[in-house]
Amino acid sequence: MKTLKPLLSVVSRPASLVFTLVLLAPSTVMSVNPSPAPAYTVTLYDLPGTTGSALLGINDSAEIVGQYTDLTSVTHGFIQTDAGVQTFDIPGSNSTSVIGINDDGDVVGTFVDADGNQQGFSLIAGHLELVNVPGSVSGFPRCINNHGVIAGGYIDPTGKGHGYVRRRGLYTVIDFPGAQDTDVWNINNHGEIVGIYDLADGSTHGFILSKGKFTTIDPPGSVFTLLTRNNDHGTCIGEYGDSNGIGHGFILQRGRFITLDGPGIETRLRGINNHGEVTGWYHVAGQHHRINHGLIATPAESEEDGED
Repeated sequence: MKTLKPLLSVVSRPASLVFTLVLLAPSTVMSVNPSPAPAYTVTLYDLPGTTGSALLGINDSAEIVGQYTDLTSVTHGFIQTDAGVQTFDIPGSNSTSVIGINDDGDVVGTFVDADGNQQGFSLIAGHLELVNVPGSVSGFPRCINNHGVIAGGYIDPTGKGHGYVRRRGLYTVIDFPGAQDTDVWNINNHGEIVGIYDLADGSTHGFILSKGKFTTIDPPGSVFTLLTRNNDHGTCIGEYGDSNGIGHGFILQRGRFITLDGPGIETRLRGINNHGEVTGWYHVAGQHHRINHGLIATPAESEEDGED
């Protein structure tokens, strides 16, 4: 497992904190594994000269993508590699977010154009391309796996949300049966998909789509669930809201739910690699709005090192 480094010269006040993780009861749709819950070390990151940072994706080389907001309230994408942190903006856009990265360093994300429309993009082997489902109003590509498969969500002209997978330029629509809206967040290198769906009663749930079968994922006690990423070992991450309206990060590993919260009032988990390293951000209360800080959670033992 590659050791994660601070964001080089652009990091201010990096601090390593270890949090106690709360192990939740297993969901009724998941099998229980008696192995103990892993320990994670959470490292906090701030980009200087910004009002907020979010770490949205990480590959197996610990290259990280995300977004930050500058002092003029403009959102920029960024890519962190061994060479440092590079701001990434789509030319002419009002804002850019880099959301997913694969092991080749190819990335996907979204931007808001000059007319206020949200569009998707990919940057593969240095080639920049729009990623928009034909006929869609807006699109949200969120991941690209090592086979070049892109997955995400889009809004159709009626306002209904759908998930999609794009292989070799061809789009396949993903809709959870009976759902009002569906959104795909990730596809791993085995073709297993995670995402969310909304029902007519307003509830939001996570799902896994594997070998043509949908499985609903809801941590116990949650009132809404977002399932945002899965790695090749089957570990998933996401967020859930409790009855008080507070959002928590969680890791689903070997049939167990683990709550992972930063020191702020809410936590969002958005990236995981095959070593089990997790990226995201947490909110703290500001004077007029919430302020985001990036985080990386590193397991005490790499998932690959821990395999039999």
